[in-house]
Amino acid sequence: MEIIPAIDLRNGRCVRLYQGDYGKETVFSDDPVSMALRWQSEGAKRLHLIDLDGAAKGEPCNLDSIKKIIAAVKIPVQVGGGIRSLKTVEQLLSIGVGRTILGTVAVEKPELVKKACKKYGEQIIVSIDAKDRWVATRGWLEKSKVTASELATRMIDLGVRRLIYTDISRDGTLTSPNFEAVAELVSQINVPIIAAGGISSIEHLAKLSKLGAEGAIVGKAIYTGDINLKEALKAMSRKKTPKGLKLEIVKFDDKGLIPAIAQDAKTGEVLMVAYVNREALEKTLATGQAWFYSRSRKELWNKGATSGNYLYVKKILIDCDEDTLLLKVDPAGPACHTGNRSCFFRELGGLSIKGKDTLQR
Repeated sequence: MEIIPAIDLRNGRCVRLYQGDYGKETVFSDDPVSMALRWQSEGAKRLHLIDLDGAAKGEPCNLDSIKKIIAAVKIPVQVGGGIRSLKTVEQLLSIGVGRTILGTVAVEKPELVKKACKKYGEQIIVSIDAKDRWVATRGWLEKSKVTASELATRMIDLGVRRLIYTDISRDGTLTSPNFEAVAELVSQINVPIIAAGGISSIEHLAKLSKLGAEGAIVGKAIYTGDINLKEALKAMSRKKTPKGLKLEIVKFDDKGLIPAIAQDAKTGEVLMVAYVNREALEKTLATGQAWFYSRSRKELWNKGATSGNYLYVKKILIDCDEDTLLLKVDPAGPACHTGNRSCFFRELGGLSIKGKDTLQR
């Protein structure tokens, strides 16, 4: 499970709110860039930036701070707060934001969400922020008439491929996440869920991982020291060896390679195909992340090391001839370097299938 440090921006400073209350603010740093660099140095693979002023006002207010953070770090960032138009989405993506987070418009302008998803795919996340089951909007200052479960279903129908769920009543409290609500969403929908709100221990992270959350956003706990980010990342990287595979039966070819197909563990969609050698396979088993062997560069590569779009391996299967592997994975983002979710997004032109067993040109 991915652990994503949060940096909440207000008046150019790094702050945390208690249950989303703008009147209960704790300032943790006057230099958000230094905080971003700290979390990167401690091993974070992605950052979660929220423009609190923007969320309340309805338009970005801390753009300069966001730009400085993006320029300073080498890891991808996702940004939310005040994104109420396609123009703002485009503006943020153009300055290097990896993912934009939509909240209020999911309730008030669902057609905008649909257009954004169609145009930008995996770069769009919808954040479902709820209190007592009901979704809150406009910087959590207004209560809607839709439940978290209802909104999640609507968003999936519109093409949303990833959701964030936050229990507002627990956010910034250092109590515990709403495990019941997270479990309900994970079982209800077929897209990755990132959990937030109330996370205050490594045990909480482990339980969220067990429930099937793709990621967890940690905020106040890493600022107060209740969670040591390095230790949390290390704990979450300790994966059990996926079942169903014994290395001695794997038939590598004469170059020491075997093809590996990556398939989304939840949807069944084929994402990509690459090759692994024994070392890459052993690294995959040891880390829980997909490692492959580049035949052109003649070296190992960790999928997502540059983009942050890791493939978290849940299970490895081998075919009946023992010469092809199937990796059941949870993707952290698009699998294809083009930005498409799957590398298989183009239909082979000039061919038509006219019979069950005949392929004709």
